[in-house]
Amino acid sequence: MIRVILNKWKLILKCTWVAVNLAILLLGLGACLLESTCWYAQNNFLPLMIWLSFPSGLLLFFFAGLIDVHPPIDYSLVSLGVFVVGYVQWFHVVPRLLGRPEITTLSLAKTKQIAEQEKPPSQSSSKGQASLQV
Repeated sequence: MIRVILNKWKLILKCTWVAVNLAILLLGLGACLLESTCWYAQNNFLPLMIWLSFPSGLLLFFFAGLIDVHPPIDYSLVSLGVFVVGYVQWFHVVPRLLGRPEITTLSLAKTKQIAEQEKPPSQSSSKGQASLQV
């Protein structure tokens, strides 16, 4: 029961993250349509997207500084890149890092029959004689 609830919360968080990022991306693109410099989108919406995909989004933002194109294209490329990097980070890399640790068994799961050690002949013969005498 708890596992089902936990899986629902994971799905809710994933859908919320994707929806918020897409909404920020579209709002920023709409702001770029209103002004040609995209100043509002780059100063208000892009930091939100970088924050949602932290730390990989921040790294991409620093490397994207090398791109020098027209501002609306620059915003759309950087925000799309931040979205993709954040998606890969939160939905593929982090779950594998924080997944359930597997138990190392050292191949001990396989069982083998161990032969019983033979008792010294003096003990086994005396027990046998005692049982015969009774």
